[in-house]
Amino acid sequence: MGLGSGERLNEHIIGGGWPGIAERHERFIEAIDIIQGLLTGEMTNYRGKHLQLDNARLYDCPKKKPLVVIAAGGPQAAKLAGEKGDGLMATEPRKDLIEAYGGKGPRYCEVAMGCDQSEDKALTIAHKYFRWSLTGWPVQAELPDTKGFAASNHISPEAVAEKISCGPAAEHHLEAIAKFIKAGFDHIVLVQIGPNQDYFLDLFEKELAPALRKGKAGK
Repeated sequence: MGLGSGERLNEHIIGGGWPGIAERHERFIEAIDIIQGLLTGEMTNYRGKHLQLDNARLYDCPKKKPLVVIAAGGPQAAKLAGEKGDGLMATEPRKDLIEAYGGKGPRYCEVAMGCDQSEDKALTIAHKYFRWSLTGWPVQAELPDTKGFAASNHISPEAVAEKISCGPAAEHHLEAIAKFIKAGFDHIVLVQIGPNQDYFLDLFEKELAPALRKGKAGK
């Protein structure tokens, strides 16, 4: 179960406003406590600064509590994942996130890539569908509506190519994955950008998976 501190686009629509980052952080901590407590069956009442429970209970809890994995874009959130969560999720190969996390749970990373027969085509697709990701979480979290994604129009294909591996070469994609492994992540989530999923699955089966099983990422 993956949790994050939210984004304005999905939350201001209910009419409750969009609080500042300090309040959002407080709310998030309380929400994690509640979710963890309900999943273990150990919590029925809760009185926080922002959130409350009164005689609450999950009647269909799984036999084994699912891991609550906390998304982190910076050291503060990574530290919170270690203190309150069961695992860490990140999208950048940053060792400082692993160090701040300090937890014993899994360390997930999301690696975006553009696999295609043509490197130019893969880059064009990545630029079309994924250039918004380069604006960074501080921008993405504050966008009030979909029009705000126009902020990514200034991002060039060359900038996308620096962040996302594109093309048919498995070695190039393995190098991107290796950055996360070297940073300390131990669970890899591969995200194929665009509609050519069959090509990605074929490349994964024939080249990426065998190389990863043999520990050859980036070698």
